[in-house]
Amino acid sequence: ILVTIIDPIVDTVKSEDPTYNFDQDGLRDFGAWDTAGAKTNSIFILNGGSFRDCWGRSVKSQSETGIIRGTNFSAFSGPTSGRSNEIDMQVGGGMVSDITAYYSGATAVPTELVSFQPSPTFESFSGKLCGAQVVTTHPMTAVVSTFPRAKTQHQITVRDVDVIGPVARLVEFRVWSNLTRLLVEGGTASGMTGQLVRVTASGASGSPYV
Repeated sequence: ILVTIIDPIVDTVKSEDPTYNFDQDGLRDFGAWDTAGAKTNSIFILNGGSFRDCWGRSVKSQSETGIIRGTNFSAFSGPTSGRSNEIDMQVGGGMVSDITAYYSGATAVPTELVSFQPSPTFESFSGKLCGAQVVTTHPMTAVVSTFPRAKTQHQITVRDVDVIGPVARLVEFRVWSNLTRLLVEGGTASGMTGQLVRVTASGASGSPYV
């Protein structure tokens, strides 16, 4: 399954009730849902475009591989409880490259810019953020986060990421086992208040780490 989207313009996806904090996503890619012992064999490609004021996630992908290139993300408002991830790779990995993001306002800032959540049915996966410029007026928890849900061999690469404004850390690196690798290279963060990388247990069932 191959899905390609070129230069979309998505503006203002929100609820009239500011306390409602579900859905409200700009783009959802539902590949064939993976099941035990099966692979989705799905690819999602997003080239260019812009997403503005998506109160949920701007992009939610359930494909095995996601590729996002040259897209702009911005937000100036959000639900009262704040926003979740800007880009949510819910099943597999992929590459996000050459993107820009601008956030103004306490509820407009997402928790993370990119989240990778590999499926427990994949033996291995790779997630990359290569080239991003982020400007934020209010604190962001992390630029990249991982949440492996099983004994998945995974490698995360974060390269050439520049953050202007307050951010707690560059990477929230959650691990399931010792089959994990992280490469951080290049980039700047002028307002970092915590660690460059924080390593914690994923908390998924069966993990030897608690």
